[in-house]
Amino acid sequence: MTKWRQTDPGGYVMVVTIEESIVIYARASRKWFGARARDKTQERIEQLAQAGDWEGARIHEMVKERISQLENNERLVGQEAETRQRN
Repeated sequence: MTKWRQTDPGGYVMVVTIEESIVIYARASRKWFGARARDKTQERIEQLAQAGDWEGARIHEMVKERISQLENNERLVGQEAETRQRN
């Protein structure tokens, strides 16, 4: 759950967890790249690994996993809608 933190002098900032940011980035990637989102993320993983950024590569692996989950969910929703139309 996103939290807000008060700052000086009276402003607010949104605090986003790493898990929330992975979901946000995975959804954005699906919008930006469509069916190529997983492949583009894999390319980024490889770039980060080559640069020695293992933490970045690990985070992007989680993004890629979340993209796969989103794709599976979309596929299931489509199949359910198709089944309802037939019945």
